[in-house]
Amino acid sequence: MQIFIGAIGRLKKGDELNLANRFETRIKRSGANLGFTQFVHLDFDEDKNSQTEIRKTNEAKKLLASTPKNAFIIALDEHGRHFTSIEFSNKIKNYRDDGHPAIAFLLGGPDGHGQEVLNRADLKLSLSKMTWPHQIARALLLEQIYRAITIMSNHPYHRE
Repeated sequence: MQIFIGAIGRLKKGDELNLANRFETRIKRSGANLGFTQFVHLDFDEDKNSQTEIRKTNEAKKLLASTPKNAFIIALDEHGRHFTSIEFSNKIKNYRDDGHPAIAFLLGGPDGHGQEVLNRADLKLSLSKMTWPHQIARALLLEQIYRAITIMSNHPYHRE
């Protein structure tokens, strides 16, 4: 199964990028034994259109065009569902066990997702009731994916 992350906005050199890279490395190393054989992370520049809805529509097209075919699409959205880490791990495990070829996590730009992404999403996920900068949201998502993998493998990283 492929884990795919498509994000509007690029991580710049610095602490957030270093943290994201650290969790990506851990996901690749730990996930392979659990059937997560591919990890793809694509960043896209923010659209420059001055009209918010047009910008969100253009960004949605970029994200959806890059999303693997038949992927289970999870849109990160402030109005999405909240999960504990164990619930999130169980969700990912179930998607894998149900035979989905990929899970696609989509992160919108500063104004959120275009309606097309929200309509196509199989699940809308919120990392918190708070709003986060995309650099931190991405690092949080990567950490939770890694944590989910460690929960599946009974690794002591996650503690109750």
